[in-house]
Amino acid sequence: MDNEVQSVATDNLGAVISGLPVTTKLIMYYGTTELNLSSLSVRQVNGITATADRKTGIITVSAITPSAPTNIRIPIDASCVWNNELIERTTYLTINKIKPGADGQDAILYSLVPSVDAMHVDKKGVADVKFISCGIKKTQGKVTTMLTSVPAGFQFKYVIDEDLAENYTID
Repeated sequence: MDNEVQSVATDNLGAVISGLPVTTKLIMYYGTTELNLSSLSVRQVNGITATADRKTGIITVSAITPSAPTNIRIPIDASCVWNNELIERTTYLTINKIKPGADGQDAILYSLVPSVDAMHVDKKGVADVKFISCGIKKTQGKVTTMLTSVPAGFQFKYVIDEDLAENYTID
């Protein structure tokens, strides 16, 4: 999945005020070969309304009730066929309900927005993507904006091939 952990902002009673719908995309691969999904389904979770589109691989959570838990794990089942062999996998979409602070102020959610969903490297070690960037989306209450700099007090770091962590800045 391209984004298996996401957050929504809620009021103090747990009713979602922003962040819906939550979407993620599931793709299955054999090596670098993208496989066609034979099936894609979302298991029922109390308080959650979710759908899956096998043709696109998109999973959409369209509703979360106030009674749903603060940390929601949604099982997603997928299958495909490779060389006449059925391959089945279960993965999980996790959604965190973020409540307002003690002072009643809206929760602030920061989300990374990558420029690509997946990167493929062939047998020779050549990547199909030459450059990857990442933006930062800020959601406060019902207002969402794309940031032009890293928020004060935050650091974002990245690692390439187990090298030392490097600071990331928005370009």
